[in-house]
Amino acid sequence: MNAEYQIIVSLILMILVVLFIIILVINKFKVSKVINQGIEIGGGLPNIVVHNYLNQEVNLLEEIHSQNIDTFILIDLNCSQCEKVLKTLKVIKSEYLRNIRFLTVGSEDGYSKISNQSFQHQVLSANMEDVINILKVNGFPFIFKNDVYGKITSKGYISEENITKYIN
Repeated sequence: MNAEYQIIVSLILMILVVLFIIILVINKFKVSKVINQGIEIGGGLPNIVVHNYLNQEVNLLEEIHSQNIDTFILIDLNCSQCEKVLKTLKVIKSEYLRNIRFLTVGSEDGYSKISNQSFQHQVLSANMEDVINILKVNGFPFIFKNDVYGKITSKGYISEENITKYIN
């Protein structure tokens, strides 16, 4: 009887340890990841000067207001993860991308890399220093969702796996 008692106690202890580990893992995944990059949620996008696909200067806030833009995707054209996101966007119907602007950095000849994309006219080019110092982003690809006034409603890193959840 003593051996049976020891086996039962050992099994109960093992079950408790496994349950404790499961609870720790669940809590670890429940905690939302805090994104320290980018303008704070609730803050406004600054009115920086960017260039459109015709190489004309455009004010970012004017683009938001005049075109009803609700999403900015920041792409470094020298980034392999960004290239994967662009390939994923290539297969999405263009009407789903109409309220999105792609803010590119990292290449003087950035438009040549995306000239065959259906969204090539939605690309804006920004200075890397402005993106780092004013938009406070130095990791790519990155996304800002905003309201019609340019106020940030959400932000985060994107990948080819999660890009579709940000597209209307």
